[in-house]
Amino acid sequence: MMARFYILLICLLVSSPLSAQWIDFNAAPRTSLWASSVFKETLGGKVVSYGPEALFDRDSSTPWVEAAEGDGLGENVIVLLQSAVTNMKIINGFAASERLFKLNNRPKTLKLTLLAGLTAPGLVSETDYVLYFIKEFPINERISLKDSMAEQQFGFPMDSLKQMDLYRGAINQFREDFPDFFNMISLDLDFESNSELSDADYSLIMEIFGFYALKLTIADVYRGDLYSDTCISELAVDLEPFF
Repeated sequence: MMARFYILLICLLVSSPLSAQWIDFNAAPRTSLWASSVFKETLGGKVVSYGPEALFDRDSSTPWVEAAEGDGLGENVIVLLQSAVTNMKIINGFAASERLFKLNNRPKTLKLTLLAGLTAPGLVSETDYVLYFIKEFPINERISLKDSMAEQQFGFPMDSLKQMDLYRGAINQFREDFPDFFNMISLDLDFESNSELSDADYSLIMEIFGFYALKLTIADVYRGDLYSDTCISELAVDLEPFF
């Protein structure tokens, strides 16, 4: 029965003219990182996977490597934040050695997009995947990376107050576009669905049902001497609470 309910919700989401700007996003339990593709190879009889978790292992010798055809333009990684991002640190390329760094592609430019949205009680599949409805908010300013193995630091182009307003707006738009789902949220959290939301209400909605993430998309690359796989070794983000 739950699986049928899930399918029905997706059909409603796609067919409703009010929800044309919303995207459905399925998230496995306790997952906070997603990559559009992951390169795998066999070394010494063992399969080695270069997944997005390598970005946060504090080991610059282990990169995320995309696996698309060509230079990996358009490939991306999504990082769940649940707070405003203020600064970013990146170690570019395959930084295990100068040789591996030069052999593989390194991002030259990254496009930034914020993802904001909600789920509601019961919006899960039989395998416990959570269905979120999200909006994408592209950031006009892109990150230009140096062709260097050294750590590079960047201030985030949108300040924390604007990010908070962005997320409040996403909640308010969800409330307008999906009133039945929002009523489910308000009943679960025990507040009036038609009342004005307080900071505490926004904070609780965010904590229990919210989705706020950063998507980094490869827009341009420094080409490798031998391979066309694009690599990033490390990523760190500084966060500031919304409320």
